[in-house]
Amino acid sequence: MNAKREEILDRVEKKAYANERDYHGCSQSALAALQDVFGVQDDAVFRAASGLGGGIGLTAQTCCGGLTGGCMFISQLCGRQREKDGSFGDKDNRRFKAYKYCQLLAERFFQEYNACNCSEIQKKKLDGDSFVLAEPDEFQKFVERGGHSHVCPEVVSKAARWAAEIVLDNLGDFGLTDKIHLE
Repeated sequence: MNAKREEILDRVEKKAYANERDYHGCSQSALAALQDVFGVQDDAVFRAASGLGGGIGLTAQTCCGGLTGGCMFISQLCGRQREKDGSFGDKDNRRFKAYKYCQLLAERFFQEYNACNCSEIQKKKLDGDSFVLAEPDEFQKFVERGGHSHVCPEVVSKAARWAAEIVLDNLGDFGLTDKIHLE
């Protein structure tokens, strides 16, 4: 692996870890790290990730926020856009690129955690326990068990790194060839 690629991946991973540890909000933490390192900040996309933390709305019952943040970044770069007339035309099949790359990211989660669901990942990382983070007592237990100090930061940083790997492996599809040079 060349040094520039590894440097990018390390920066994404460290930034995502610090974001989750310091600010929480797993989806936004992964997304912001990716946006910052790749230089494609978009505050509207970042804001749109607000409710996706903790398995969507802190329920822990759905998709990991690290995964959703990575998918939002992938989609930000290669997903379809609205046409000037407001239609959802997609003559270039951009959404299918987003589907393909988000599927690859989800597959990495299944390889690592045998799940994409927040509560299942918590169970794997917290000795069989999971917590509904919207419940104050459960949130406190989650924090006491290292949820925000190392458990979720580790998951989020891996998610961001995996998303960055997908982007770097497919720069042409993401429109970043003029911004990122790996030689």
